[in-house]
Amino acid sequence: MRGRSYLLRGTTPLSQRYVGNAFIFDEEEKKFVLKTYSDQARFTKITDPIYNQASENKLDQMQLVDLKTWLRGDILTVADRMTMAHSLELRVPFLDVHVFEAARTLPTALRTGEGTTKYAFREAMRGIVPDSILFRKKLGFPVPIRIWLKDELHDWAVNLIHDSHTDALINKSYALKLLDDHCSGKADNSRKIWTILMFMLWHQIFIEKTVTVHPEPAFQV
Repeated sequence: MRGRSYLLRGTTPLSQRYVGNAFIFDEEEKKFVLKTYSDQARFTKITDPIYNQASENKLDQMQLVDLKTWLRGDILTVADRMTMAHSLELRVPFLDVHVFEAARTLPTALRTGEGTTKYAFREAMRGIVPDSILFRKKLGFPVPIRIWLKDELHDWAVNLIHDSHTDALINKSYALKLLDDHCSGKADNSRKIWTILMFMLWHQIFIEKTVTVHPEPAFQV
């Protein structure tokens, strides 16, 4: 339904809807995905203590949730593992302790402004960095999962869903429906499907022990 997200944002308290970039399934959809859904395992069990630490400023609250969940539990962890796996040394200059301490004291108006983020930083770089770079849309390290699941990874995904011994945990029929709807263009379910697939693959490797992971041989230097 058009406008559903807007209505939810306008009628639901922030602490009940904002989980940062880690948000994949809402509580209602989890009931379809999980065979053993429990209302006692809501995401708020993790996020409520974080909200309680933050000020009443909504931006402060969202940024603190991101810092304590998505940042250290996802992107920093993944980036560190992937770079180390390829003998690369990763640096995150915006997380330098002095830069961070200065940034965390900025008022809201200098953190977001004129429809963009990092407002103070962008303004400081105006005239130094070309506008085409300074104001371009944010871009991370995207992987074309959305396309892969429709093409070269489709059969692999179907087989993994069928073969994994997760019937007591995951509603496989719903997982396949998510994949079908994704491939037919009804919805972009790529993140939802990928989350399910990664759990199933983890289950095969560490629980079922039906898949063996062979590390790639190190290159001779």
